[in-house]
Amino acid sequence: MASFLTNVGLFWSNWLWPIIQLIIGLGLVIFVHELGHFLVAKAVKIKVERFALGFGPRLAGIRRGETDYCINLLPLGGYVKMLGQEDFKPLEGEQSDPRAFNNKSVSARLAVVSAGVVMNVIFAAILFVIVCLAGFQQTAPVIGSVVPGSPAANAEIVWPNGTPPWTQPAPATEPATQASRPATSASQAASQASQATTASRPAVTRGLQPGDRILTIDGKGVPHFQKLFVKAVLADPDQVFAMQIEREVDGVKYVGQASVGVEERRSESGGTRLAFGLGPAADTTFDVPDDGRLRLPFRKGDRLIAIDGRSVPNSWTVERIERTLDGRPVTVTIERNGQLVDTVVQPVIRGGDLGDVVLTGGTRVYGKVLQKDGGKVVIRLEDGQERTLARKDASVREDELLDILGMIPRIQVDAVQSDSPADKAGLEPGDVIVDYADRGASTLRGLLQINEEAAGSGTTIRVSREGKTLNSMWVEPKARSGEAQIGIISSVDMANAVVAAVRPGSAAAKAKVQPGDAIEEIDGRPVKTWADVFIALKQARSTEVTLGMNRNGQREKLTITDFGPQVFDPGKYRISVFGGGANFKTLEVTILKRNPLAAISWGVGETWDFIVMTYSTIRGLMQRTVSTKEVIGPVGIGGLAIKVGREGIKYFIYFMAMISVSLAVMNFLPIPVVDGGLAVFLLVEKIRGKPAPRKVMNAVQMVGLALLLFVFVAVTWQDISRLIRNAW
Repeated sequence: MASFLTNVGLFWSNWLWPIIQLIIGLGLVIFVHELGHFLVAKAVKIKVERFALGFGPRLAGIRRGETDYCINLLPLGGYVKMLGQEDFKPLEGEQSDPRAFNNKSVSARLAVVSAGVVMNVIFAAILFVIVCLAGFQQTAPVIGSVVPGSPAANAEIVWPNGTPPWTQPAPATEPATQASRPATSASQAASQASQATTASRPAVTRGLQPGDRILTIDGKGVPHFQKLFVKAVLADPDQVFAMQIEREVDGVKYVGQASVGVEERRSESGGTRLAFGLGPAADTTFDVPDDGRLRLPFRKGDRLIAIDGRSVPNSWTVERIERTLDGRPVTVTIERNGQLVDTVVQPVIRGGDLGDVVLTGGTRVYGKVLQKDGGKVVIRLEDGQERTLARKDASVREDELLDILGMIPRIQVDAVQSDSPADKAGLEPGDVIVDYADRGASTLRGLLQINEEAAGSGTTIRVSREGKTLNSMWVEPKARSGEAQIGIISSVDMANAVVAAVRPGSAAAKAKVQPGDAIEEIDGRPVKTWADVFIALKQARSTEVTLGMNRNGQREKLTITDFGPQVFDPGKYRISVFGGGANFKTLEVTILKRNPLAAISWGVGETWDFIVMTYSTIRGLMQRTVSTKEVIGPVGIGGLAIKVGREGIKYFIYFMAMISVSLAVMNFLPIPVVDGGLAVFLLVEKIRGKPAPRKVMNAVQMVGLALLLFVFVAVTWQDISRLIRNAW
């Protein structure tokens, strides 16, 4: 009984209540729009025959006076039917009635046509004011990550209040005290004055950093991170923005002015969009994913307190601590239900020789990856030229998780998504893939390649679980989000220094290292894990390193010659304490205005921003700076509304305000059939002194209707295709 009630409660909270909210919310947005037409029509003495929500057959309604108020079968909009308003047939006996729509002045009819849009804008502003007075959470305008090589990473920052401490070297010795300081000569005094003048000049540094707070962009305040995202998406390709940032160092806050451009990046939808190269900051509270099984020593709601005794006041401190680690296990302190709990965690080592390069035939080709899909990789070389390589011959940075001397470790399963092929096959978090498709232990790139080959047909997979190798399982990769997947979050098998693959042309390949070799010694020093290997290589001082390998039970001694930074650079690696799939909640900021006037000001500003954003999106689609794959239709909006509805009523109200603004803008575009098209006809009539010819109006209306139907079908098909691609 308890399980049944739990399931009913989940169904109500996850589906039924959000759907009810969606129906009520869209109904209100449509009702407000049509109410605008209705009220102004009544005000200018036009006879309203019908006030309808929805299209198609009449389901229910009531007649009051001369107007039929009804609800129709298809809840895809609504309309107000006025006397004399006919779209596709000439008027017959109604043109003589002074209360007919077409017998009113152009200004009166224009007011009626515009009233729906105006009401939607007013309604949106009211909803924004309501959520602002109630207070709601939004993503804080704080940087959590910076994409290497992006405009944000290369941004020039001017610090006007003198040189910040991180831009100048620390003094070699402590300065002399006032009592012990020797007399200063005239030349020394001049030199000190010059240094003082230099110190007071604005300092210039390069690159935004995690923890930087964005205060303004082009002089306008940034209340939450989404504003940054939208600014970049709707920018011109060569546009540069002025950002005012705040950086806190040792408790002192510094304010700088950054100049940041945009670049084209691939989005989650498969399209492209312009971006700064910034990611939002996270909180220190763990947020364990709900869509799969995850083996972690942390629970949802745990709060990170310290790493190896070093306090972690914010998420970007984690990366700074990670830079000091060498891969050994660390003690992580968390707060759980008011109690402090210590847990030993094995950090994950990532990166290596691949860096931001493309490898082909053992040759390292440096360049920025512009495109990576289908059967090719397009890169921009350092000299600015573009080069296209066959995908099978090229390895880019994302292809492997770890590369040490050209040795690629095995894959460990960190999480299994529910109902995925991996879940159905029986894979569990913690499994290590020892054979995939009878090709031996798989690396990340090998996994992706086999997924593509086995999609739709299936193949075998064998794993090691808690030290024991299991029998082969059958797994059928499926196409999802544009690529074949089995539904796992993968990481490096850090616990066992077993080589899954050897990169062609690498130091390991020259030393004759083979897939399947287990590293047991480095220069006579016993090693077991990849962390041991990393530490031993980091401490090696000779130009030659000897690897003691276990190859099918036989001991092998292999030599890495010309050992040095050219084959092993510790600076190219990143130590990640929480690299095994652990997630943190997004850092949030509270939007709250207790003063009603301040709330109204904020609501009006938010409404205006969304109007500008919607028009800018349309412009971006026309200029092709925004991909059509970024557009969602009714199905996508419905799915998004359900997700937002699960977050709470305040977030749903905010979402409905956005929909109301979007409806207003889209309805007033100069497209026949919608209000904007009718307004254009009225303006033409005002200029000509008489209406446009009926045949011309009908033809244009038919073209407009066909265009809208085409767009509706196209975006709906794209929504459905996206759902299919993302479903197991």
